[in-house]
Amino acid sequence: MSFKVILLISVCLFLSSSLRSEDTLRSKNRSGVYTSNFGKVTIAITGASITGAYEYYDKWDEKNHSFTDINCFYIHGKISKKGVWQIVACYPGYDLKIPGKLIISDDDRSLRMVLTRSPDGGYLATDFTDEKNNQNTFLLRERLNISELKVVVSKKANLFDYNGITFAQRKGYLIRQDFVGVIATRGSYTKISYSSPGTEKRSEYWVEGRDLN
Repeated sequence: MSFKVILLISVCLFLSSSLRSEDTLRSKNRSGVYTSNFGKVTIAITGASITGAYEYYDKWDEKNHSFTDINCFYIHGKISKKGVWQIVACYPGYDLKIPGKLIISDDDRSLRMVLTRSPDGGYLATDFTDEKNNQNTFLLRERLNISELKVVVSKKANLFDYNGITFAQRKGYLIRQDFVGVIATRGSYTKISYSSPGTEKRSEYWVEGRDLN
C-alpha cells in the first residue's frame, strides 16, 4: 500500500472521528426545564443552537393578581465546546444584549449560567456575574420535546384547537413577552408548550405563528 493511500485513509478516519465527536457534543444536551430557589431556566437545543429563557416570580399580590418580584430574560447562542454554550441574554423588544455562557453538566442534570453583567430591570434574584456563585446552578426538573423557545410579540395571541383537519379558536390567550416552546408547525400555525408564570404545570396549544418571534 502506497504512502498516499495510507495518508488518505488516515485523513478520512480523522474526519469521521471529528464528525462523530461533534455529533456527540450536539446530541448529548437536550431540551428541558432546570430549576432552583432562584428561578427557572428553560432551554431548547437543536443541533449547535440553543434558545431559552430565565424566569423568576415571587411575592404574589392578591389584590392586583400579579407577582411583585419579577425578573425574566431571553437567551440564545451556539455551542463552543463540550457542555459550554456561548449565549446572549436579552429582553424581547429591547436593544440590551448581555454576553455570557451556559455550562451544562456531562449528564445533562444541571446547568450554570454566567453573564458579563447583571440584567437591568426587574427583581435581581441572584448575581449571574459570579461564576462561583452556586445560586447560578439549576437542576433538571423535566425534559421537554421542543425545538426552540420563542416569545409572544403580539399584544394578544389567541389559542386554537386542531382536530387533524381544521383549526378552531378556543377560550384563552397569551400576552406579549410570554415564553413558549415550539413543538411543531403546520401551515401558519405553531404548536406550543406553555407554563403560566409561577407554576410548574405545562399545557399544549396551537397559536398563529405570526404572534411569535
